[in-house]
Amino acid sequence: MVDKGKSDERVLEVGCGGGNTYRFNPMCPHADVFLDIEMPSSSIDNFVLADAQHLPIKTKSCMRIYASHVIEHLVSPDKFLIECVRVLQSHGCVHIWTPNILSKTAKKDASHKHIFNFFTLRRLLRKNGLNSHWRYLVLSSYIPPKIRKIFNVIHSIVLEELFVEACTG
Repeated sequence: MVDKGKSDERVLEVGCGGGNTYRFNPMCPHADVFLDIEMPSSSIDNFVLADAQHLPIKTKSCMRIYASHVIEHLVSPDKFLIECVRVLQSHGCVHIWTPNILSKTAKKDASHKHIFNFFTLRRLLRKNGLNSHWRYLVLSSYIPPKIRKIFNVIHSIVLEELFVEACTG
């Protein structure tokens, strides 16, 4: 679960679950707006029924977007990221979780239209104007920096799930 952040930051959660295919299970339960392509089975305040590739959200209106296990289901991940850049304020961030290509779940789920690894996701984010910040291992400072970097790249390649915070300018 994720904290909302500062009280003046507007937060959007995309793909929070609706009820039929996936139950409502937000990463950020205190988000200002919840968005999914399925209507939830129960009433949820601030829920918007919409496609992640066409966000019905004002330009430059959000500081944070959370998208857990969304991008791999989209026909066009590029359209989603373009929409994120449009909706995010300056220095705003989108937090993305997706199965790694080496994960058993990445290939088993027939609804996955794309499978990512560290390199393909990083390239996609850069192409769409987002600077990525990856979760890395905290290694001993006694290990030389070049060796630490190698360990972190290997770690990112073999993870079951990728997590990235990608921010605008």
